[in-house]
Amino acid sequence: MIRILIFMLSFPISVFANSIHLVSIEGLIEQQIGSLIITEVYQQLDIELSIETRPGRRAQQDVSSGYKDGEVLRIFEYGEQISNVIRVPTPYYQLETRAFSLSKANLDIVSIKDMEEYRVVKVLGVKHTDIATAGLTNVHSVPNSQTMMRFLAAGRADIALTNTVDGLATIKALKLKTISAQAEPLATLDLYHYLHQRHANLVPIIDAKIQELIASGEMLSIIAKAEAAIIPQALD
Repeated sequence: MIRILIFMLSFPISVFANSIHLVSIEGLIEQQIGSLIITEVYQQLDIELSIETRPGRRAQQDVSSGYKDGEVLRIFEYGEQISNVIRVPTPYYQLETRAFSLSKANLDIVSIKDMEEYRVVKVLGVKHTDIATAGLTNVHSVPNSQTMMRFLAAGRADIALTNTVDGLATIKALKLKTISAQAEPLATLDLYHYLHQRHANLVPIIDAKIQELIASGEMLSIIAKAEAAIIPQALD
């Protein structure tokens, strides 16, 4: 395997791909951060990259069908459930799955089981919340985070489920003072880059670059720069 990787790395990247067209899920903070991180990875490999945003289900369809070349970042289970995609083995970012509720409800949600008796709203096509709600019977999916939080604020659900930063940013943007985050996340999940199977030859190259950046400590700097560019703006 090492000899094969060295052999592949000895060729210009243009041998393997002229340009890559990725999709990310629209309206999610972690996807915006991930887009900046993965752009830096591709730039260091001298691969031309473009990224377009899509609703979660549409992003999945575009990549699985081969219409697009890959997704910026998804959880591990995405690669187990979706056909025609290959997971770049090394994760490069994380997200927290967290419950949000009306402050006056005084809910105490510390596990997925605690949500069984409540009405839950989530964004359609987001895998980490799909998994968290798989065993629940009263779940409603909406197109985006803004609709989700308005749905909760109107009393049409008891819990909104999303990534911590995405939830906080959405509440801030919509000025919804009646909603608060539960004290602890329900899960912390690694996030991975995915490519359509026709780009299998790129997977070890991109993985090697991610590992290199992690080992050198540069990945921490790239992540910090990406978060600094996105999070304050989202929370303003």
